[in-house]
Amino acid sequence: PPDVDVQDYLHLLSALGIDRAVFVHAALYPDNELIVDAIALAPERFRGIGVLPESVEDRELERLHAAG
Repeated sequence: PPDVDVQDYLHLLSALGIDRAVFVHAALYPDNELIVDAIALAPERFRGIGVLPESVEDRELERLHAAG
């Protein structure tokens, strides 16, 4: 399939009548920033599920929670 960006995805969701979506972290990405950046474009519609090491600090958990 062709590459799409978040705006394309939002258009597709709207066309399908879907109000919200959840991004799930893929193991091939080293961190959660791609998901955080996508959520920031439509925080009222997106949430995310990340993968974190056991050593994650509380500050990072709070930041990711606030990001969605």
